[in-house]
Amino acid sequence: MRAGHVARNTGNAQASDGGFSNTGVIGSVTIDRRPVAESAYLLQVERIAPPDLVGRVTELRELADFCTAAKAAPYTWWRAEQWAGKSALLSWFVLHPPPGVRVVAFFVTARFRGHEDRVGFTDVVMEQLAELLDEPMPAHLTEATREQIFLNLFKRAAERCQGRGERLVLVIDGLDEDRGVSHGPDAYSIAALLPAEPPKGSRIVVAGRPNPPIPSDVPDRHPLRDPRTIRRLHVSSAATVVRADMQRELKRLMYGTEIEQELLGLLTTAGGGLSSKDFAELTDLSEVVVDDHLSSVAGRSFTPRSAHWRPDHRVYVLAHEELQVRAVERLGPRLADYRARLHEWADRYSARGWPDDTPEYLLRGYVHLLRDTGDVDRLIALVMTATRQGTLIRRDRTHTAAIAEIDAVREAIGTSARPDLLTLTRLARRRDGLAVPPTRQSSDGANRRHESASHAWELVDLIDALCSVGDVDRARGLAESIIHPAARAQSLAAVAAADAVAGRHACARALVERAEVAAREMRISIAPTRTYARIARASAAIGDHEQTRALISRISTLASEVTLLGVRAQILAHVACAAATGGQHDQARELISAVHTLADQLSGPSDEWLLALLAKAHLAAGERRQAESLLGRMRNEPSMQTVIALVEAAAAAGDYDKAEEYVRTCLCPAVPRARALAAIAEEAALADDYQRAGSLVADAENALHGVAIVTPSLRTDALAALATVANVVAILGRRLSEQGHTRLAHHRTEHARALLAQIFSSSDYWTGLLPTLGLIDRSLLSAVADDIIQSGERVVTHHYGSPEELQEERNV
Repeated sequence: MRAGHVARNTGNAQASDGGFSNTGVIGSVTIDRRPVAESAYLLQVERIAPPDLVGRVTELRELADFCTAAKAAPYTWWRAEQWAGKSALLSWFVLHPPPGVRVVAFFVTARFRGHEDRVGFTDVVMEQLAELLDEPMPAHLTEATREQIFLNLFKRAAERCQGRGERLVLVIDGLDEDRGVSHGPDAYSIAALLPAEPPKGSRIVVAGRPNPPIPSDVPDRHPLRDPRTIRRLHVSSAATVVRADMQRELKRLMYGTEIEQELLGLLTTAGGGLSSKDFAELTDLSEVVVDDHLSSVAGRSFTPRSAHWRPDHRVYVLAHEELQVRAVERLGPRLADYRARLHEWADRYSARGWPDDTPEYLLRGYVHLLRDTGDVDRLIALVMTATRQGTLIRRDRTHTAAIAEIDAVREAIGTSARPDLLTLTRLARRRDGLAVPPTRQSSDGANRRHESASHAWELVDLIDALCSVGDVDRARGLAESIIHPAARAQSLAAVAAADAVAGRHACARALVERAEVAAREMRISIAPTRTYARIARASAAIGDHEQTRALISRISTLASEVTLLGVRAQILAHVACAAATGGQHDQARELISAVHTLADQLSGPSDEWLLALLAKAHLAAGERRQAESLLGRMRNEPSMQTVIALVEAAAAAGDYDKAEEYVRTCLCPAVPRARALAAIAEEAALADDYQRAGSLVADAENALHGVAIVTPSLRTDALAALATVANVVAILGRRLSEQGHTRLAHHRTEHARALLAQIFSSSDYWTGLLPTLGLIDRSLLSAVADDIIQSGERVVTHHYGSPEELQEERNV
């Protein structure tokens, strides 16, 4: 419920003194005890602003008119080259706004670690907006929610100001210094966060240089791309004098006393954010001596700013971005020595267990230093240290900074040539624990378990495909990595069947027994019936018909305990298919009869799916006429799940035209469409209709190659579907080999391996599987994944020769 709205007449409740009453609410109630946000950012702006603003009366009047006019454009962009005085003008304006104007501001600068990208922007601005709204700082931010939360706060703050007769103005200086920008499709800029239509009651003022150009992720029709938004700022004579003074001062410091060189080298290397106490600990100097130098001659190049968590404490940055750039150039090789001293300093606090008096820089700026210098090993060790993370969370009073650190490490690892999958797993798990508030963990647990289970099931598809191409050892390794009971049981059963086909009956029997153990851990539902069906088929492949009958009897007995008739009917229909496939036709007919009895008592959307399942069971039992009769009873618009069952049933009946018609008319999404086409292709291949099977496989591949990947989960789904296609191609190759078509069989088998290689060489797929909740053994999965990725890259190169040839093969 939004602030200011009251729920009335929701029921009766009583509470004793000190308690609270609650009516009309279903679910848990959370009292937010976090303090209201208090932003100290204006103290930092005070450090940026000049003591007096000279020669800018006209510009200040124009800014005031823009902010207070009843009608004005939503944006104004003050543009000028370096050292024109942009920051001086806007910092003065932020500290001295006209009456009736509330300002929130951000000054983009790489001189102060964490203030040079969209994460820093949103953290600083949201804190100011939350303070204006008398709310706590938003907690548990993620990359997926950060933008929406910022925009929501901006909108509500503008509404709050408008209700008070004020106007909210967002001021951003230094858009050209945004280090989060990478021109191209992967750009993530501050500018793109700014709404094309600011909330009613707000205006936006930005400043920056003409170059670099506007980031590519800013929409074409955004006001920042409108030339009418631009206001050119002439160079201030005062700024010119300041520039000349600072450049002379930098040159003097470079060749000054040993103390001055030490201070300059350490601050430049750290990227700003060091305090007097920090300098003293990094040198053999006392804090008094450091303060004397920082407040005297050297102080003209070293600008004090308020510390992030303790605004009454000062930290230092170089006075201008150009000074930072020039100092880095001049220091050259000496930067490595200063970095080593910063590392030693961090190691000393690490040895102490990251106590509560750990310097702010080591909890904030040091991570950026490691990221910017590519010191990934040290970065991982730092962020994964639990004691340091605990200190960071206590100091920040939220998990936001800790999550941002983990995201920075994941990005650094993910952009490497060969990502460390095990480390990504550990980071993902650590982030999961931080990203979900304790009050939401119980309610979110079911959703997260569901998402994780889907990852485990995707591995089953890959294991099937590996078994089909004869890569049973790797399939076995993946199967061993799965902890989710149903997925583990099915995977072990698949490997058992492959072992049986290869004549390794002892191995197959052992795996079937282990699959049964895993299956006993499941609760009764649809998934376990499919699992027992897989185990039954593996037993049949070994020739153990007695065990097959026992398995079918066991699941039939369990199904009778299910009270929901529709679920029970679906379970028995699956078991009937398994019985028929395993050669237990008498059991299959008994189960089919039981399903018909239950189906007569049901109606509704699920009934259509049940009819399709029954049709499949009849077909598996060799009763084609009954199956066709059931399919003819379909009346309603089928669901996607029903369509896939219909496709499988029609294909199993040999009616490929009907199956393809279902796909063409009822399945539009590319991934389920590809899976359905692969199912038809599999039946056609088993029926030795190789031409149709090959054509359907090509259609399935084309459907997947046309998928627009807009989410990581869709990418993973598409790759799992590609594994299904690879499985069918392998089956087609095996059938061709059995018929003596050696050359074609070899080509199809190599094709299947190449399809699998595309999946296995995709780190996106594997990292998508990693952040699960106890459903996959991460160490085993990561080990076999790394092996498969390397193997996949070799197979792709061997089969296609080059990326260009791969694309040509796809086109063919």
